[in-house]
Amino acid sequence: MEKLYIFVRKRSLWIILATIGLCAYSSTALFRINFDDDVTIYFPEKNAEVELFKRVSDKFGGLDVALIGLEMKDVFTLRNLKLLRKISQQLATIEGIGSVTSLTEMRDYEERKIGEETGSVVQDLIGNLPDDMTQAELQSLKQRVMSKEHVVGSVVSRNADAALIICRLERKRSYWQTTQDIKRLVSSTLGNAKDIKVYYGGAPFVNSFIMTGARTDIKHLSPWIAIAVLIIIFTSFKSIRAAILALLGIALGLVITLGLMPIIGLSMDLVTTSLPMILAAIGSAYGIHILARYFQVAGINKDLFRHDWLEKAFKEVGIPVIMSAVTTLIGFASFLVMDIKPLRNFGFVMAVGVAAMLILSLLFIGAVINMMDIGKSEQKESSEFLGKTIGEIALKISSAPRIMSILFIIIIAVSFYYVTQISTDTNTSSYFPRGSDPIEADNFLVSKFGGSLYIQVYVEGDMKNPIVLREMQKMEDYISSIEGVTDLRSITQAISLTNDSMTGIQYIPPERDQVASLKFLVEDDPAVSMLIDKNWQSALIQVRVGGFDTKKAKIVCNKISDYIKTKLNKNLIQVSLTKIQNPEIQQVKEFLTDEASALIAWDLSKTTEEKVEPARLKIDLKQNLYPEEGKCPQYLKEKFEETLKSMIIDDEYIQMDETKNLGDLVSGVCSLYGSGKLNENSLYELLLEFASQEEKDAEFSALKSFSNLQEESITGFRKGVRLILAGLEETKIKTIASVILEPYAKNIETSSPAKYHKILGKTIQYIDWINTEMASLPAGKKINQEAVLDNQVIKAEVTGYPVLYQKMNESVLRNQIKASSVAFIIIFVVIAILFKSLLISAICLFPAIITLGLTFGILGFLGIPMDMGVSMVSNIVLGAAVDYPIHFFWKYREVASSGFENGLMETMKTTGKAIAINAIEVMAGFGLLLFAVIIPIKKSGGLISLTLLFSGVATLFLMPVFIKLWHSRIEQIFSRKY
Repeated sequence: MEKLYIFVRKRSLWIILATIGLCAYSSTALFRINFDDDVTIYFPEKNAEVELFKRVSDKFGGLDVALIGLEMKDVFTLRNLKLLRKISQQLATIEGIGSVTSLTEMRDYEERKIGEETGSVVQDLIGNLPDDMTQAELQSLKQRVMSKEHVVGSVVSRNADAALIICRLERKRSYWQTTQDIKRLVSSTLGNAKDIKVYYGGAPFVNSFIMTGARTDIKHLSPWIAIAVLIIIFTSFKSIRAAILALLGIALGLVITLGLMPIIGLSMDLVTTSLPMILAAIGSAYGIHILARYFQVAGINKDLFRHDWLEKAFKEVGIPVIMSAVTTLIGFASFLVMDIKPLRNFGFVMAVGVAAMLILSLLFIGAVINMMDIGKSEQKESSEFLGKTIGEIALKISSAPRIMSILFIIIIAVSFYYVTQISTDTNTSSYFPRGSDPIEADNFLVSKFGGSLYIQVYVEGDMKNPIVLREMQKMEDYISSIEGVTDLRSITQAISLTNDSMTGIQYIPPERDQVASLKFLVEDDPAVSMLIDKNWQSALIQVRVGGFDTKKAKIVCNKISDYIKTKLNKNLIQVSLTKIQNPEIQQVKEFLTDEASALIAWDLSKTTEEKVEPARLKIDLKQNLYPEEGKCPQYLKEKFEETLKSMIIDDEYIQMDETKNLGDLVSGVCSLYGSGKLNENSLYELLLEFASQEEKDAEFSALKSFSNLQEESITGFRKGVRLILAGLEETKIKTIASVILEPYAKNIETSSPAKYHKILGKTIQYIDWINTEMASLPAGKKINQEAVLDNQVIKAEVTGYPVLYQKMNESVLRNQIKASSVAFIIIFVVIAILFKSLLISAICLFPAIITLGLTFGILGFLGIPMDMGVSMVSNIVLGAAVDYPIHFFWKYREVASSGFENGLMETMKTTGKAIAINAIEVMAGFGLLLFAVIIPIKKSGGLISLTLLFSGVATLFLMPVFIKLWHSRIEQIFSRKY
């Protein structure tokens, strides 16, 4: 330290000039600091879930969904619809927005008459909005749109008093910039529409709110922290020059540290936004200790000059100042073992900042003191009142060391019990104050649209294959039943809705070519790009859950994952039932019936909110699908008659002999059905018998012309038979589905036709799986290999922000334990080397352990969850809280030979007072963070303020207890030559 002082004395001017030059260079870099708003940087690295999220995000152009909610009296007014369309279309032009989905931009699929034919038409859901729409036309539009179950609750509220615009963002630019552009556009478009209230939600907006709030906190709180430090230092030293010098050292250290960030390629993020305040509060301690000892030496040695005072101050506190900085630096450096990048960056920059603050305190402040008078010693002689008071209290506490030790052990034991009660689950309210825009937006989105948080289920497989889509749909049915799931979107829904427009049935068609024909219709819809990749080899199930609550989302994610592990048939085979003989055919039919019964019961229980037993449905299915020999139910006979009349008499798929009776044909069809022989060949023979002579002659002539009957050489009559058979099969399944649903869903059909239509379509689909000649089965079923037509593999994984938040929460606790353990061991070794004693090292760490136990025990007792901000506290405190014991013992080492009481009082008059001043100053600095906008910054500031106060109190009043207990041993240790 003497050599260091000599260097400072001889090079004071150069040190000051070099410091000013370095700060000037660093200040130019301050303007290049970027704010990184990429949410994924806060998640653990080299993690399977994070890698999956990034891979899926790249594949589908981003998983970040920004939500814009518009609350109004009635969405379906001409003005409101036009505003909604204008906003939606202009949003699509903003850089960084991949796609926009809203009420006015959705596609619809309808069955329409086109000339003489009927076909499916792809059109806009809303269509054109002319200026002269009448109220009746608007009301008709509203009724049509609100009748669509997949629209209501998704992009328009059930009361039609709110609309939702869903923007999928791409990582082409900063999300903060994109969200700011969105806000500006919406605001300018709405203009004077005061009756429309706008809410912004979803992960991009939440992150944008956080970054904006963090910037605001830096801007507004930094001056107040500077003022607080200035007042406290001035009050302590009664010297405005000393206060300004200490504050200047802090400011220069901040400029150097923050200027380094853009130079080495680091950006500011949510974690590092708190860095200036934390560094200012912690780094100020080194200069304060130098100044405190300088004035204390000056008061005792009035006959010396300031150069001598500075030399003695360096010699007396230089080593403990350096060592306390080293332990603090170690605490921050321990962040480097964490697997979350922002925490590592924070630890690295803080370690650099602590080193800068230390060097400035010794070199720059020392150089300034050496060159100028910062106050006459006669005016700066410290009052001994504070030190005496602290010392007297410490003596009283240490008078019963064993009792106090037992008391504190009990307190710590209770505290550590509550530490085990700390949870890691968080929600939006843990980031923002009540009544803030993000909270209001989340409440609105939950109440009107079921929430703002999305879980994605990534599915791999041949999405053009019906058996893959069916298995995917079964998983979606389960997901929809999970409590907390408020909405679900997938490619199976798009296909089912398109098929509904073509056939009147909302289900996945059984044939691959039928799916392929629908594929070309749905993939033209921009919203579908969020659900399926270009090659139809992978898909996303978008699951919306209510509220930004990671605990609830975790439950949903775990249930989906459990389903994937235990119930999803990952290996599927498609088999021809015509190639399977008894008893295998009966086993397959039994399996298919059991599965269909369970699925129908499941859907009914969700819709009717009454438990429906699969066993009862299984009986109904068997009775209707497999009638007694020769019997055909009357309800089915009537429906067969309607179908045959429509297809033969009205549409003339075949020409019927006018002398024949349609009733006889119906009886013949019913007879085939009752005997289980209604197939293409038997129906061909029956219809040929009822055909006109002209039709028969044409058929026989066509058959003679075919030398070899091939699939591409079928006759017109045969085509007609196939169409009629398909119509009869469709009639049979629809009728049986209606009959099965009647006891359970009769009220639904009346009160909510859209819901009934949806459940009817799914029931038809499940029955079709049993009825078809081709069945989808798990690969483990023992089936004749000749009957296997196809093999398919389907894989599914859960991803999305809730999964990542869950992993981040798990990582927070893991990182804290790992980093704290590393810091604890290194700091223990460093202090042991400094004092050449394991006992002294253990006692120095005890205040930090007590502080952490009390702080986190309070968190557990109050039920405050662990988040990233809280996780930083332990490492910060572990490094910074040992500063006080180091200074305390370094001073006590000098006076230990005078006896416990004298040594303690002497220590308290000097070092004890400096500790108290620094504890108050640090508490005030961090306490100002309680006025921050962002709750994690507010929480971490308050906690650090509390913990360092605890640490100061523990050092001043508990250290004497342990010194009293081991005084003879400690005196022996300090009697050795250092």
